[in-house]
Amino acid sequence: MTKTNQTSSSLIEQIATTQMSSNHNDTSLNPLALPLTGVSRANQLLPFLPFGSSTLWKWANEGKFITPIKLSPTITAWDNSKVHKWLEYIAKGHSPESATKLASKVNANQEGK
Repeated sequence: MTKTNQTSSSLIEQIATTQMSSNHNDTSLNPLALPLTGVSRANQLLPFLPFGSSTLWKWANEGKFITPIKLSPTITAWDNSKVHKWLEYIAKGHSPESATKLASKVNANQEGK
């Protein structure tokens, strides 16, 4: 197993077995739960993810995490419903790539109804 696979595996285990929390005191950026709908910017999303900003952007570019939405030239956000689905699939043991594909498919199917 390569170092990258080991890192991904340990992150998946952490997602599946720990409750996500943050030490931030600012509740405007760290609500008690990630909203089910709408969009969140990176700083709003990170308290709910067991990895940091660099991994968020790297995995988004590599297809291991949900692709962000460009709201303007300087503002990028993620669809909360897709992030929730991604976290559900990771908790069920899917790889990050597989979870991304499944979460994107489920959301696309809902939009087509």
